Amino acid sequence: MKNAAKVTAVIVAVFVGLPLVYSIFSPHFSWYFRVWDARLTVDGRPVEGWLHQGGREQILFVTRSSGQGSETYRVWLGGHPYVSDCGDWISPRFPIFVTGDINPPCFWADADENGEIRHPPPRRIIISRPNSVEFTADDGSRVAVSW
Repeated sequence: MKNAAKVTAVIVAVFVGLPLVYSIFSPHFSWYFRVWDARLTVDGRPVEGWLHQGGREQILFVTRSSGQGSETYRVWLGGHPYVSDCGDWISPRFPIFVTGDINPPCFWADADENGEIRHPPPRRIIISRPNSVEFTADDGSRVAVSW
């Protein structure tokens, strides 16, 4: 009976542990962690929402929630910051989620299946500071998040 438990533990370690370790250290996966103390405002008014940070702290998924539903934006804080609307995709409320580099969320949200821009986004005017970012949403409102 003890041998069966050991064999089961080894099998679980191999089939669960190794892929998990690989995904953590692989450049083909990105892990995003929820920032629990994030504060979101829209046009200066506090709103419900959540923030995930990952990609060596250069990528944010900012999700604002309202009575009409939720909306997620992908914010890149690297060399030339930009904001992309995630379309129908909403970041999960989970504390952690992972994405792969093949068909990541929000990558083609503004384009149709032929690569044509569906609707030109507004001029984004991104203001990035340590532990905060502010940008123009698709509806023209100013979204600010700090953590």
